[in-house]
Amino acid sequence: MFEKLIELINKYDTIIIHRHSHPDGDALGSQLGLRALIKENFPAKAVYTVGDAAGRYSFMKNSTMDEIDDSTYEKALAVILDCPTQELVSDKRFALAAEKIRIDHHIYCETFTDFEIIDTSFESAAGMIALFAREQSLTVSVDAADAIYTGMVTDSGRFRYDSTNARTLELAAMLLSAGANADKIYTDLYSRDFSSILRQSQFINKIKIFEDSPVAYIYTTADEVKAMGFPDAASVSRGMVNVMSDIKGIDIWVNFTEDNGKVLCELRSSCYNINPVAVKYGGGGHKKASGADVHSFEEAMQMLSDLKALTAAEKAAQEAEKAEKTEKAAGGSETALSTPSGADVKRLILAKIREYDTIIISRHKRPDGDAVGSTLGLSLILKETYPDKKIYLDNIDRAEYLAFLGDEGPRPEESEYENALVIVLDTGTSDRIANPLAGKGRELIKIDHHVCELPYGDICWIEEERSSVCEMITDFYRTFRDELKITKEAAECLYTGMVTDSGRFRFRGTDGNTLRLAGLLLDAGVDFERIYSILRAETVETLKFDAYLTQKIRLTENGVAYLHVTKALRKRRGISLEEASDTVSLMEHIKGSLIWIAFIENDDKSIRVRLRSRFVEVREIASKYHGGGHACASGATVYSSAEEAALLRDADELLGRYKAEHPDQI
Repeated sequence: MFEKLIELINKYDTIIIHRHSHPDGDALGSQLGLRALIKENFPAKAVYTVGDAAGRYSFMKNSTMDEIDDSTYEKALAVILDCPTQELVSDKRFALAAEKIRIDHHIYCETFTDFEIIDTSFESAAGMIALFAREQSLTVSVDAADAIYTGMVTDSGRFRYDSTNARTLELAAMLLSAGANADKIYTDLYSRDFSSILRQSQFINKIKIFEDSPVAYIYTTADEVKAMGFPDAASVSRGMVNVMSDIKGIDIWVNFTEDNGKVLCELRSSCYNINPVAVKYGGGGHKKASGADVHSFEEAMQMLSDLKALTAAEKAAQEAEKAEKTEKAAGGSETALSTPSGADVKRLILAKIREYDTIIISRHKRPDGDAVGSTLGLSLILKETYPDKKIYLDNIDRAEYLAFLGDEGPRPEESEYENALVIVLDTGTSDRIANPLAGKGRELIKIDHHVCELPYGDICWIEEERSSVCEMITDFYRTFRDELKITKEAAECLYTGMVTDSGRFRFRGTDGNTLRLAGLLLDAGVDFERIYSILRAETVETLKFDAYLTQKIRLTENGVAYLHVTKALRKRRGISLEEASDTVSLMEHIKGSLIWIAFIENDDKSIRVRLRSRFVEVREIASKYHGGGHACASGATVYSSAEEAALLRDADELLGRYKAEHPDQI
């Protein structure tokens, strides 16, 4: 695929790399990544990067552009990255180069270089550069890996958008293995000043639904941009568009921002090809992420009308296609459906699974995505592989928000435990098992990734460095895939657990192996768009509740962020305990707040504590207050305001000590 690119790199001693103006993470990531690759593998060549300022991506190494004379282009190769049209190229002097090549993943618009490598199946131009490095067996330096990884995660929505596939995760895994520092990248990408967090809540309150359609929008005037203290309209246009991305029932969202006599338009969609509408208004981009400019509020409203008409036409077409399929099925036509470490302990566990005719699987109380995904996923693998065995899930509670993964089925009679193998997943201590009968089995296997403080079980497989138990179960399947069988449904359960417990491949514990295993699940047919749409979809009311709570966030002296959700507030707003607990994520991007805590009042007046952190280990604090968990994600329970205040003091002192010892990570 990249034979021409490597041929041209070998041919020229001077190489100048361009990308589009107002760069995003992919434009800069692919540009800086290619620069680092060439410098590492062809050290004698002169390599330059040119264009406008990096803006919010100035944290990227070598993001300050080179200043070069026109004469430098005379005998140079110009490489243009991530640009569908020449109008978008930052620094038009590329035309002066001896030869020009373009590498892009956007929908084709025009030819303006001597050679082109265009592939719209890629999630990012950075992903194309990663494949170039792999295909040509190039040495990938840490600088190259960091830049390319940044481009891939930003343009894929952290591996969420529909162009993400197994190849994406394999290439990302290669970059992590080459030394990409995901922790630092995500901190630089997502940390924001507290004031900007509060500003985002203001934008949530500006969301409007267009004429009872699945189209949402925000319109911000030039005066509002100035009053809110933004440096420019582009910071609002691109920076705030995705506050609308997860609203239930909304398929298209547009952010309109006035800027010097025109209106910047950022269009996004979860399921429709909106690019033709963007093109109609002089813009373009991807099927589900495009941009354009209009010149008045009235023209912006006309664009919304066009988008509403698009959704109606697409819905009618889908209904017609469904009717046609139903008619064919009634006529008797058939359509084939596609179905899609601890080596010793894994072999021992497989031997026990083979040995028993009855297997009962349980997990922890108040289950999260990893607990539910791992238990359902393992049970479906075992049912598919051993249809003659009796496989049960037995738990006393459930998580309604994960009901889309499927029902746990009938529970076993107590008498069936006598000759059963019990497997407990994702449960650090026996008192947290959501099955009071778990100890009645003939043997018990514990599979977990939490710190083992109170051991239990006859066989234990514990890997604390894993991102999730779902990752461990996927690894178990991969190890014995000659025997074990996986279905699409099992893969979707395991993928759900992996993405929820890893923060969509962001949290500590995510490494190259995590992404390779996730890629294996994608190959099994995982519909990750559906999973993300269900997991992240929220009503406008919930978004506005989050915006209300954002205004209530407080900071301790050393920067611990915290908020309270009382039982009365939950009841008044109609928010479930699970939804209230999720509010801890509202604080994760506050710059300087390396620890953040949500205090959630339970129905029995006890207070559930959710502790999260970057870099700082909070597990010991959780253990002190009747809890536990992971180094940077733990839970606890307190029973009085005095105990709550004491926990906050401990967290503040811990963060103060950490900041004094690590000033470079603040």
